[in-house]
Amino acid sequence: MPAQRRPAQSSSVKISAADIDKLRRHGAEAVAYYRDYGLAEVRSRATRIALSGLTPVFGWLVFGWAPVAMLLFMLTDALITVIVDLVRLPLIGAWMRESHARDHAAGELLGIADGLEDGTGMRNPRGNAPGPGVIVFFGSVSSLFMCVLTVAALEPLGQASVRAVIEEPWFAWLVLADLVLRLIGGLHGALRARREPPGSVMVFAESGGVAVLYAGLLVLVWLPLNWGQTGLALMFAALFLTRLAFGVFALWWTPRAVATLERRVATGDFAVSQR
Repeated sequence: MPAQRRPAQSSSVKISAADIDKLRRHGAEAVAYYRDYGLAEVRSRATRIALSGLTPVFGWLVFGWAPVAMLLFMLTDALITVIVDLVRLPLIGAWMRESHARDHAAGELLGIADGLEDGTGMRNPRGNAPGPGVIVFFGSVSSLFMCVLTVAALEPLGQASVRAVIEEPWFAWLVLADLVLRLIGGLHGALRARREPPGSVMVFAESGGVAVLYAGLLVLVWLPLNWGQTGLALMFAALFLTRLAFGVFALWWTPRAVATLERRVATGDFAVSQR
């Protein structure tokens, strides 16, 4: 008697014959996408998440930054992400749209293969992927709400504490370096992409993660309102560790899912595993 299958999530849908046909016809393209671009993008996103939190941790350990400085640096880094996307979108909007479409299509096939492999025969209903313009729009709008939430979170500390942030050792210089380097990197990547036809180089809008970060800020804003500096430290830790956990999970899960997809495409095995 096979082992009991993992129960499918209520938000999942059953893998259909059309899904199997799509996997059979386009699975090799999805494998090539992940080998050429997708896995590198997963690693790049995880690295960006880690740096956005480890830089203020470094400031705390080496320069003695206060919790308010750590939180503001991470939020400023997120705002810079939106600024860079706003600069890149008019230059390489077509390249971004093609990249997001390919990533979505490959991710859909990856989910189908994973549903076959885990024995559930279910996949997530991915639907239509938001384009880069939508992602940047919501990232920009959420940035406005972030400013209001940040003011609310820092108000109990007093204006003097907030003004003291820019006097923290190296805080302003690190923020400026972050802005300049990110802008240079974004513009360089955009100009390099424009030399190639859309689809031959992958470039993505990164503001989607920013909107998620601000949603976390909304959920956790009660911490500094109740506990001041201690609450700010807890808020920073919760936001950073949650985002880092998602990045680490992607680093762990995606290569394994790609290997499963590659094996099933190579062998022509599109049956649900019996587990």
